[in-house]
Amino acid sequence: MTNAKQDRIIEQLRRQRADLVNYVRRTRKAIEDFAPSALRGDRMNQARAQMKAVVETTESAADLIMARAEDCLGAPADEAPDKFRSRVTNACLEIIEACAFQDLTGQRINKVATMLTMIEGRLAALEAELGEPFGLEAEDGDLSSVDDVLLQGPALPNGGGISQADVDAILSR
Repeated sequence: MTNAKQDRIIEQLRRQRADLVNYVRRTRKAIEDFAPSALRGDRMNQARAQMKAVVETTESAADLIMARAEDCLGAPADEAPDKFRSRVTNACLEIIEACAFQDLTGQRINKVATMLTMIEGRLAALEAELGEPFGLEAEDGDLSSVDDVLLQGPALPNGGGISQADVDAILSR
């Protein structure tokens, strides 16, 4: 092998090494910018707590609304009109108060949605920096089990999710 050929090979190896070092540096910077350790701490715990509070608040409100409606529907047939009116008025006031949960749950869900949007943006930036997709899109479309289908959630107003007919079909299996 000639010296010129050896020099070309050595130069090519040096360029490849430099490219590899730059790639590792960019990857480390992208991972640092993503800050995965920040997501394992308070933010994730807060998001879980917010979603748990949404479920508990919604459940409590639904229980109260149902109970007050049952109170009205279960009124004795011979109840005096004034007493029935008072029963219905009080039940309606409690139902209206219970419906206030919607404002709080909306605020909580918005906090979690904001955090998810931030995570999505950071993942997209990391993916762009690495130059390779993570392949999450392929997994989203693969609905091979009942659990996968049910995890799509209830039908959304503008499409997406799973329809009640699909749920009924799954449950009848």
